[in-house]
Amino acid sequence: MPTGHDELLLPREVASIFRVTTRTLWNWEQRGVLVPVRLPTGQKRYRRNDVEALLQAFSGKGTLLEKLRMRGKSCGEIPGF
Repeated sequence: MPTGHDELLLPREVASIFRVTTRTLWNWEQRGVLVPVRLPTGQKRYRRNDVEALLQAFSGKGTLLEKLRMRGKSCGEIPGF
């Protein structure tokens, strides 16, 4: 049984947490904001601790979506990241 540190989440679960579409997750992956792990079958999963860290990084610093919707920005270029 996975622990909280290594638990993997489905893309639809992560999309639900952030209230975005799975296409938005793909965009975030391209920008390096939230990168999934690949299973041997090629399917994507997200580490729960990565998701929680991203949520915490943006808490109290403006809205998450405002910062992540900045087009063409890598996570290093997003203010406050």
